[in-house]
Amino acid sequence: MNTHLTAGVLSGALTSLLLHPLDVLKVRFQVQDGVVNAIKYRSLQGALQDVWKFEGFRGFYRGAMPAMLGSSASWGFYFYFYELCKNRMSGKVAPGDLSEAPPSGRLSSPQLAYAAWEAGTITCLLTNPIWLIKTRMQLQTGATRAPYASALHALTSIFREDGIPGLYRGIVPALFLTLHGVIQFVVYERMKEAAGEQGASASSGTVVSAALVSKVAAATATYPYQVAKSRLQQRFEGKPEYSGLWDCTKKTWIKEGVLGFYKGFLANVLRVAPSSALTLLCYESVRESLEKWNKNL
Repeated sequence: MNTHLTAGVLSGALTSLLLHPLDVLKVRFQVQDGVVNAIKYRSLQGALQDVWKFEGFRGFYRGAMPAMLGSSASWGFYFYFYELCKNRMSGKVAPGDLSEAPPSGRLSSPQLAYAAWEAGTITCLLTNPIWLIKTRMQLQTGATRAPYASALHALTSIFREDGIPGLYRGIVPALFLTLHGVIQFVVYERMKEAAGEQGASASSGTVVSAALVSKVAAATATYPYQVAKSRLQQRFEGKPEYSGLWDCTKKTWIKEGVLGFYKGFLANVLRVAPSSALTLLCYESVRESLEKWNKNL
C-alpha cells in the first residue's frame, strides 16, 4: 500500500479519536441559526456542561465512528493524491505511476495550490457521504428523538429517503472548502522551505509550527463555508429551511450578520489547530518510518 496513503490513514484516525468531543461542539454551534435547530448553547463552557448533564460521556462521542472513518479516509486519500499530483507536475513520474520517488525540483506556489485543490476535490467526492452521516449523528442530542441508531442505519435511512443525491447534501460548500487545503498546504510547504527543511526530514518543531500557522490561516479564511455546509447537512423535519448554498448564505447574513458565519469558531480552532499539528507530525513520522522500512526490504 502507498506510503502516503498509509501514513494519512493512521494519522487521521488517531487525531479524530482524540479530538472528537470538540468536533461535536463545533458542529452543534454551527447549526444554531435560531430557526431549524433546537440546540441552544450560550458559550463553550455552557455547551460542555449541557452535553455532560443531559448526554453524559457518550454525548461527546456521537458520530465518532463515521468521524474516524471519514478522517482516516480523507487524510489517506488527500496525501495520496496530493503527492501523486506533485510528482506528476514535477516530471519525476508519469501519470499513473505510484512510485515513492519524491518530486525533483521546487514546485511553485500555484503548482502546490493546484495539487492541493486536485487532491481535495477527489477526496471530497469520495468521502462526502461519510461526513454527512457524521454530522447528522453529532446533532442527535439526549433531548431529541434520535432517528439513527448507528452509522449503518443512518446510511441506509438517508439512501432510502433521499437516494444518492441525499448522500451528497452539502457537496457544493464542501467543494468550496477545497480552498482550505489549498491555503493550508501552500503555507505549510513554504514555511518548511523557509526553515530549510523539506519532506519527512523536517524536524518536529518545524512541522508543528508550520501546521499550526497554516491551519489557523486556512480555518479563518474558509470557516463561513463550513457553517453553511453543516447547516445544509442537517436532518430536516418536513420542508428544508435552506434550498441551497446561496439561500443559506443569504438567510444567515440577514438574521445573524457576519458573526453567524463564525459560530463555533473557537471550538473549531481549539480542535483543528492541535489536530493539524498532531496529524501532520504523525504523518511525517509514519511516512519517514515507512520509507526507511521500504528501503531496507
